[in-house]
Amino acid sequence: MYYFPYGDTEVNHLKSRDKKLGQAIEAIGWSKREVIPDPFEALIKTVVSQQISTKAAKTVSRKLDELLGHPLKPRAVLKAGAETIQECGLR
Repeated sequence: MYYFPYGDTEVNHLKSRDKKLGQAIEAIGWSKREVIPDPFEALIKTVVSQQISTKAAKTVSRKLDELLGHPLKPRAVLKAGAETIQECGLR
């Protein structure tokens, strides 16, 4: 798994640009942001993860990968159809 690389320079810049964000960074700490290199797969998995809990999104993502292959490709999604994709937990 590959994570977006950033360091103190980038974090300090964000904290200086937005006081509330800076406070959140101080309270929460560093956040690892996974990078999904394939743009289509990144779009699908980002939308899914915004709609449901992180744990549920990981389960749906795993099921999509098992069903459609990895990385996700538009043709595989079209070929599978809505009903099949819904069986992965997307309703």
